[in-house]
Amino acid sequence: MRHRTISHSGIMVLSLLVMLAPALAQNQCGAERDVKASALSEATYKQLSDIYEDIGEEKYADAQQGLERMLGRSKDGGYEQAIILQALGHTAASREDYDKALEYFQRSVDINALPNRQHYQMIYSIAQLLIARERYREGLEKLEQWFCVTPPADITATAYVLKASANVELENYQAALGAIDKAIELSDEPKENWYQMRLGINFEMDDLPAAARTLEIMINLWPENESYWKQLSSVYLNIKEENKALSVMALAYRRNMLDTAQEIQQLSSLYQFRDVPYEAAQVLEKGINDGIVESNKKFWEQTANAWYQARELEKALNAYEKAGQYSDDGSIDLRRAFILVDRQEWDSAIEALQRAIEKGGLSDNEVGNAHLLIGMSHMNLERFNAADVAFDNALRFDRSRGPARQWKEQVQQRREAG
Repeated sequence: MRHRTISHSGIMVLSLLVMLAPALAQNQCGAERDVKASALSEATYKQLSDIYEDIGEEKYADAQQGLERMLGRSKDGGYEQAIILQALGHTAASREDYDKALEYFQRSVDINALPNRQHYQMIYSIAQLLIARERYREGLEKLEQWFCVTPPADITATAYVLKASANVELENYQAALGAIDKAIELSDEPKENWYQMRLGINFEMDDLPAAARTLEIMINLWPENESYWKQLSSVYLNIKEENKALSVMALAYRRNMLDTAQEIQQLSSLYQFRDVPYEAAQVLEKGINDGIVESNKKFWEQTANAWYQARELEKALNAYEKAGQYSDDGSIDLRRAFILVDRQEWDSAIEALQRAIEKGGLSDNEVGNAHLLIGMSHMNLERFNAADVAFDNALRFDRSRGPARQWKEQVQQRREAG
């Protein structure tokens, strides 16, 4: 994961022209600084003001030349030299020459002449630049130094984001998680990419329950981002929370966020798995009709099976008929025929059964049963001659031979009674 985009405005510190009172700093990571009050001469102040105007107007070459002349005239190791080096660092950063900026900032820090706030802010800028230059361990060392000397009330969320970013690059995921959580805690409006980093850390740590919790928050904050809904459903499936996975996918579907065949099929399968066949069929059939899911035997058959489970027999018949149009054998037509027989739609049943036999691909038992059902359908329509022919055909198959004889006897009895 890469999170090292740092804007120039993030690197620049507060204007150096603001004179800050020196202070005595007691820190837990090193000796205290005892910096005496210093001030710039009026001439130096004016020159720096002009140079910062050049920087503001992006006249970086002019600014650099002016600062280098000032550096050459400055006293070694003094406050003025530290200020000029700091300004040279800003100029180099403005030109995106970050290695040179690092050099100037570090030289300014080494002089150890700036007031505490400027001095420590420079250390933070160095940490930012080191991390931006992918020198993560060095950057973290500087950042920790800055954390040590900065009062907790003055530490911003973005500092913890920087710490998290560097630790991610070093694969120190536990430290990264602690830092990004602190950033989120400190902010009234945490940024979306902070949560994205947190989610990435959850995945890197293979902590799927934590990833689910992160995604739940992200969905609440950014409900229009469809990828979060899909990721959360996938995570729930991986941790065997099928009911939650179904709820999330169903909500995403109602928001029109599912737009691939795989997603529609997955939602339909989840409904089927949770024994909700009506919704399973409805989702899949709409997906086919909308052109998202391919119209073929497999998906029409799945749709038909779900409608049948939901006892929506008319819808099941329609779906089986469409599946049969893509089938090279008679198996789908045979299943459709069984429903038609149950519904006592005799003519339609006969048509479906004959089509199944003509397409072929059925076992002997299935063919025999098909002839039996044709005979029974004709019998119910009092077409006794046609029924006889169908039962004679059924006599040719072992399994259907016995029932066929019995049905032929009933045909004869019906003739005689009529």
